[in-house]
Amino acid sequence: MQMTTSAPSARPLHLLIVSSTDTSTHIHGADRDWVNLLNALGPERVRVTWAGIRDSKLLARYLHNSLAVRYLDLDFVPFYELVYESMYRARSTRNWAGIIRANLRGARRTGKVLSQALRDDKPDVVITNTSVVLPGAAYARAERLPHVWCVKEFLDPQVSACRKYAWLIEKLSDAVVIPSAAIGKAFTRARVLCDGSDLELIERSVADVDRAKVLQSLDLPPAQLAIAQTGVISQAKGQQLTAQACARLAQAGTRPCSLLFLGAGKEEDKEALRSALPDDWRQSMRFIEFEPGDFSYLAAADIIVHPSTIPDPYPNAVREAMILGKPVIGSRSGGIPELVIDKVTGILVEPNDEPALAQALGRLIDSPETRAQMGAAGRQRASEKFDAKVCKNAFHDLLLELTSPA
Repeated sequence: MQMTTSAPSARPLHLLIVSSTDTSTHIHGADRDWVNLLNALGPERVRVTWAGIRDSKLLARYLHNSLAVRYLDLDFVPFYELVYESMYRARSTRNWAGIIRANLRGARRTGKVLSQALRDDKPDVVITNTSVVLPGAAYARAERLPHVWCVKEFLDPQVSACRKYAWLIEKLSDAVVIPSAAIGKAFTRARVLCDGSDLELIERSVADVDRAKVLQSLDLPPAQLAIAQTGVISQAKGQQLTAQACARLAQAGTRPCSLLFLGAGKEEDKEALRSALPDDWRQSMRFIEFEPGDFSYLAAADIIVHPSTIPDPYPNAVREAMILGKPVIGSRSGGIPELVIDKVTGILVEPNDEPALAQALGRLIDSPETRAQMGAAGRQRASEKFDAKVCKNAFHDLLLELTSPA
């Protein structure tokens, strides 16, 4: 792509962020990553046009008031056919051709809407947030603007369609950014720029949290150890593995623990999790939907599990647990091993290995000392690696590189 703009250093860069934002339900992890980054960059470095699907303006509650932000709703359809389990569906070449054509047509239409809306205030850089969003690339190409594609999903290089889509992403971008090296195997020139969290905000939010009161509010005994997992209930996140591992512990005679599933889910999926456990453990299972920024339930937990069955690029849930000093049991896949140091800040297990997950849980349940040591090591690692105030520098350097005169 040919770039025709440059941004004088004396003014903030105008960023157009095109994302699958729909805050009528909740703020997505990919959006939170950019919120953290924008807040860290500040108004001296950036101003923003944020284009989402609907209710994008509700992001204002998370962005600093000092930032200049314009919100647009485009009402487009995300390209979900190559994320999570969908990438493994068998499709004919003709079927794929129809899917791609339909999505590209929709992206061009939305790109034209952006061209009209930003006719008098073109951005310096267009940023596409996640692989399921296409309009940003269409707009950047039409307007000959620098384009950064931030890929947040795992594209399996063993799947032909994923390889072809990765090629298309690179062709339509001046830079492809991924949060962890593990998810870059489908690409040839992706840059690893790690996402950051707002450490001060998270730590400040739990400064007055009383563990006993949080658990009592859920009608759970404070003396009982609490295991938590954050994420929308799905096969990809592995909540069923967590329930099955706890059932295995119950069969081995382990006393019941409180089990907190923090995230939205369908009632039939919740019932499937309940049915996996014996009565005494089931009575201490809770499903909790919480407001973004409410870390009280995570702070009240003793052990955090994240047994993703499909490579999870760089999960917020793991970073936030480590920031709060919690030992993490996670899958040895995706970006999790780049976050968790095995047997130091937590325990890594193979994906879909329910016996290994149960064994790891049993080890931490039985050893308060190990939990404390891993939690402290995780907090230290988080302060060094996960702070958005540190991560922002690499992103800002990239933006300057793309907008500097050749």
